[in-house]
Amino acid sequence: MLNIVYFSALVLILCLCWGMQVSYNIMINVYANAGVLHETEKLFHTMQRQGYLPDSFTYLSLVQ
Repeated sequence: MLNIVYFSALVLILCLCWGMQVSYNIMINVYANAGVLHETEKLFHTMQRQGYLPDSFTYLSLVQ
C-alpha cells in the first residue's frame, strides 16, 4: 500500500510537468500492476469523465 501512496505523490508531480493524460496513464499502469483492480477501474472512469480519452498506452495497461 505504501508503494501506491508513493506513486500517487509522484503523479502529482508528473501532472505539473507532463500533463494529466500522461499522469492518468502512469497511475492506471501502477494500480494495474499492483493488482488494485477496483482503483484502476475507478481511475479509468475518472479520466474519461474529466475529458481525457484513453489511448493505446491506457489500454495496454488495462490488459496486461
